[in-house]
Amino acid sequence: MRLFKREIENKQTNFYGKPERNYDKLLRASIFLISLVAITPLIILTVINYFQYRKAYEADIIYPLTRQTNNLKNNLESFIQERISVLKYIAQSYTSEELSNPKILFQIYHSLRNSFGGFVDIGIIDENGLQINYVGPYQLLGKNYKSQKWFNNVVFKGVDVSEVFMGFRGFPHFTISVFKTNNTNNPLIIRASINTEILKEKIESQEIPSHTDVFIVSQSGLLQKKMGLINLYGFIHDWKAQKYDGFIGLITFITTLYFAPHIDYGILIGVILSLALYIQRGMRPEIAFLSKHPDTTFRNRARFGLAQCKHIAVIRYNGSLVFKNVNYLENTILRTIGNMPELKYIVIVGNAINEFDASGDYMLGNLIDRIREAGYDLFFTGLNDSVLDTMKRTLLYYKIGVDHFFRNVAMAVEALWDSAHRFSNEDPCPLKEVVYEKNNLK
Repeated sequence: MRLFKREIENKQTNFYGKPERNYDKLLRASIFLISLVAITPLIILTVINYFQYRKAYEADIIYPLTRQTNNLKNNLESFIQERISVLKYIAQSYTSEELSNPKILFQIYHSLRNSFGGFVDIGIIDENGLQINYVGPYQLLGKNYKSQKWFNNVVFKGVDVSEVFMGFRGFPHFTISVFKTNNTNNPLIIRASINTEILKEKIESQEIPSHTDVFIVSQSGLLQKKMGLINLYGFIHDWKAQKYDGFIGLITFITTLYFAPHIDYGILIGVILSLALYIQRGMRPEIAFLSKHPDTTFRNRARFGLAQCKHIAVIRYNGSLVFKNVNYLENTILRTIGNMPELKYIVIVGNAINEFDASGDYMLGNLIDRIREAGYDLFFTGLNDSVLDTMKRTLLYYKIGVDHFFRNVAMAVEALWDSAHRFSNEDPCPLKEVVYEKNNLK
């Protein structure tokens, strides 16, 4: 037992910023095992709940959406069929000569506009694909459509409903074409274009919730409606706030589309990524070294180009002090000692520490012993009452020393400065005056 204890002591981290390899391995392995034990039950419960409630989810969400989608589909089909019937009626009620007359076609167009919604224009096309008559806001008279696919479709089938496209008009629309023969030698095609805004109106009439969107896709897989649910500003906003939030949002969206109609797979991937990132962020909280700022407060010296005091390191720790991150603070302190040969005191600014468990208590207790043996000392400022109560219950508060706790950084600097700077040639001190680094002089 004595030999084992001596071996462990020989492998303790030295105070020049060079942690021993075996100690680091043991520490990482301990943290990994503790994290695994804590997270594994959560993952198992998540998987069980996922399969347990999947059928209920489908019954509550998928089936109502399917019913609502079918209602919308029937509504749109009725809308299109109604306009096909109108164009067929026009083809049967007017002769080819009448349809070729601009005045008569103008009357038909205005009658359609007044009686039915969605019509943008109407045109008459001869058997050679040439538009011989046209009424509408575009210069399409004389355009030739013979080489286009829809022209052959309407000749053979009698009716053609196109997909949404830009075409000569330059805006999204779709067309309905009807072939007129009447056993004459002068067959014609009546072709009318429909504004895609009518699709949006039909969807809104179905009382679709504001947080959902409807995708209308043609048989060839082309989207027939502008997507309203994709909020590009939301992705940009999340990316500006935190890059990983925007990245996870984008990955979740892509995987949700990829696994459709099983959108729950994409959402599950997003949840797992968010959980993994949350754990990773918790293991490496933000740490900043503070110095005197022109506004008389103590701010992040790296952010504002401020100099570092040689004898007192003021470290702001923005995170909890629990099993998953105790080694991060410990390594930071040991690295600081190794990088600052004239250092005497370390002040931990713990205003953001709102969780403190047994692992944090154990780490601080051992760390205090080791750094005091090496001739340094550790102080705290801004700890909240719940953390102090925990330290008092474990007696760590008294081990550190009642006089080693301060309400704020200014009080700590005032109390420690004289003893830290005894026989020092540091003038001015970055904790007493505003001192910029040499390469950041203002």
